[in-house]
Amino acid sequence: MAIKNQSLVSGSALSRDQSASLVPIYVSTMLLSACLLFLVQPMFARMALPLLGGTPAVWAIAMCFFQGVLLGGYCYAHVLKKYLAPSHAVILHLILMALAWFFLPVNLPPTAVPAGGATAGLWLIGLMAKSIGYPFFFLSATAPLLQSWFARTTHRDAANPYFLYSASNIGSLGALIAYPFIVEPLLGLHNQALYWSLGFGLLALCIALSGFMMMRTLAPARIVAIAETPSVITWKNRGWWIFMSFIPSALLVAWTNHITTDIASAPFLWLPPLVLFLLTFVLVFRDTALVPLWLARIVQLASLPIAFIVQFALPLSFAVPVMIVGALSFFATAIICHRQLYESRPEASHLTEFYMLMSLGGVLGGLFVSLLAPLMFNKVLEYPLLLIIGVGATRDLLTDQKLSAVLRKPIVPILAFIAVLIAVAYTAKDGGSHLLFTVRTLEIAFFAACFVLMLQAKRMALAVLAALMVTFLNLTSQPNERVALRSYFGVLTVADKAAVGDFRLLVHGTTMHGAERLSELSPDYKDKPHALTYYSPQGGMARALLSTQDRLAAEGKQGIIRVVGLGTGSLACYKKPGEDWAYYEIDQDVIRVAQDPNQFTFLSTCAPDMKMIVGDARITLQNEAQSKADYLLVDAFSSDSIPVHLITTEAIQLYLSRVKDDGVLVIHVTNRYMDLVPVVAANIAAIDPTLQGRVIDFVPPTANDINAMHSIAIVISKNPNALEPLDKAGGTAPLTPMAGVEKWTDDFANLPAAILRRIAVSKY
Repeated sequence: MAIKNQSLVSGSALSRDQSASLVPIYVSTMLLSACLLFLVQPMFARMALPLLGGTPAVWAIAMCFFQGVLLGGYCYAHVLKKYLAPSHAVILHLILMALAWFFLPVNLPPTAVPAGGATAGLWLIGLMAKSIGYPFFFLSATAPLLQSWFARTTHRDAANPYFLYSASNIGSLGALIAYPFIVEPLLGLHNQALYWSLGFGLLALCIALSGFMMMRTLAPARIVAIAETPSVITWKNRGWWIFMSFIPSALLVAWTNHITTDIASAPFLWLPPLVLFLLTFVLVFRDTALVPLWLARIVQLASLPIAFIVQFALPLSFAVPVMIVGALSFFATAIICHRQLYESRPEASHLTEFYMLMSLGGVLGGLFVSLLAPLMFNKVLEYPLLLIIGVGATRDLLTDQKLSAVLRKPIVPILAFIAVLIAVAYTAKDGGSHLLFTVRTLEIAFFAACFVLMLQAKRMALAVLAALMVTFLNLTSQPNERVALRSYFGVLTVADKAAVGDFRLLVHGTTMHGAERLSELSPDYKDKPHALTYYSPQGGMARALLSTQDRLAAEGKQGIIRVVGLGTGSLACYKKPGEDWAYYEIDQDVIRVAQDPNQFTFLSTCAPDMKMIVGDARITLQNEAQSKADYLLVDAFSSDSIPVHLITTEAIQLYLSRVKDDGVLVIHVTNRYMDLVPVVAANIAAIDPTLQGRVIDFVPPTANDINAMHSIAIVISKNPNALEPLDKAGGTAPLTPMAGVEKWTDDFANLPAAILRRIAVSKY
């Protein structure tokens, strides 16, 4: 209806100069608004990350919060458009934006004390609401508000203002690309907040100018009434908009969690999925999509079974294919959903309602993944389920002629068969038991059959249901699994692996955090269990501990031992009578598993009265009385990711303040993806160039031997004499700074550089 009456709008009295200036002003304002919107999200999440242990869930919760406030902003824009005259809406909006200055610059409250356990997510949402909620709310209303204002003008494109949304997404993409590569490397968090506040003030001026131009070019009420004659919007339409927004939004959070579990929870990994997500809007939220829908469907259908194969059949070392194929599935699904949103968009009269419902779908998707899924599932089931639901979320999957022509080619079943063979081969290579091999082979073959059925059958719902069933079977029926727990800090699994040497393993995410021989778990076994994996006597952590104990024994002293990060508690079996030990652990589930003698016996046998201090180590150490330790080990990991805030200059200064002058600080820095030794060296040099440090890079004679695994430990002491026994035993190297490597602080950390160094010097 609005397009039909476009000639009426363009025929009103408007000077050519005014008409020409509208689009640049509105586009510039939209670009700046989107840029600020997507700069503040990683900036504030980086501020809050240390308060909650550096877990990837911080970004998931932050995304959920930002989506919720975005929905509020869209509702606010809808109310202004529906109930206020244009001039009144402009004045009210500017007054409310001016009040945001009381909340700037963005910062954490000095009294912020994090909650633990199940309430950590809700605490973070409350913190964000108090710190950034108000300015973000009015910032989020800019896109729908300005589009609704533009639709009221006499510009020739007023009837179809959706093109401005592309400008908004280009600004968002620019901010997301700039943050990890320009903003974060060049500016600390404090300066980021100051410059962001200045940008917010500039935006207020731009919005005022946009409102002024809208009033200058306002179409006569008669013409606006004709142009905005509303068409009928059914609840089916509204439900479809919500559903098409729900799927890609939920996938965005799920996929981000997936790729940040092992590497690090940091902006340079948070943002690429968000870049892909917003890029789909730029590509398809336009009259002629830059990516054909039929091509996106082919990529989706082709990548889905491969995504499952690399997810469940390839060894964990195949991180690159997992990420690439998963990104293709996510990107294609988002393109399909967002294109269908654009094709079903309403006329300009319903623009604000359309965006409001889109935002509602996004909020529901974020809530499902970040808050509901951890309560519903004890494993990460939501990611594969959403990929499958995305296949069934296409209205004309079986009626698209170009797509059907491709799917009928003989190569399709051939490729499906080859995919099954590859999956079976890699399952065998993974070293699983015969039962695991058989179960995985049958499940993958059944999934491939369901996939072919989805391509050929007319009853899509039945095929999708079958695929959902096989997915649940695949993920919930793993042989030899004893415990699967999921909390705010990740997924914790206990499983017996007889095929790889008769061990029980503790796995966090995808990384082993400890192991015990099954034979030592027998009631007939009476001796102490042996410390294995990274904690074997040959590894750096145990060597530094044994050296400290021997020195103290020679001096007739009993040591004070502190360990950050519990795992299975295997180090406790090095405890000697009279020593004062304590563990610092943030995850209650880890404590429950380690203390349960039915799972592991290190604590129950060697230290049943072990002191446990629950919370993030930096916070608990800071709040404790300043007792000095003879040996302090920092060994806190989330899957294979070391929380950045635990190895910054400020963190190491805190640790050193809790170590005696002749004591040792040990930092475990083994990592598949980052080279962290130069970072710790730069931090130590910045704190005190006279401090002595040693690197113990233990490489076992047999690769992948659970008895003694590769580990890199850094040992630091204020007294060089404390390091002499390690040097005499051999296998140490001096800790020396590397040229060009900057220190990491709570305000600045360069994770991409650490990843590039790992690629350059990778040993495994």
